Amino acid sequence: CHNKEKLRFIPLFATIVFGLLVVYLFGILHLYIILDLYLGKTLSFMQILWIGFLPYILFDVLQSAIIAWIALKVMPLLRKSGYLQ
Repeated sequence: CHNKEKLRFIPLFATIVFGLLVVYLFGILHLYIILDLYLGKTLSFMQILWIGFLPYILFDVLQSAIIAWIALKVMPLLRKSGYLQ
């Protein structure tokens, strides 16, 4: 967010979730490579999702919402105290 803009929850939350999805993308890719090439276990895309994505995404999105809410409260205080511009 730009310095003069007021922070809003939805754009902040969307940015956090986007970053989370990038991490999951690389994690699922890594999981597939390890299972397939190293362990020799061939799994479908849905099986990989069930192992490395679906059990965790709900809690991680909830945490992302909490992080965005905390950031909305903390960022103005950091700006006011001079730690951020």
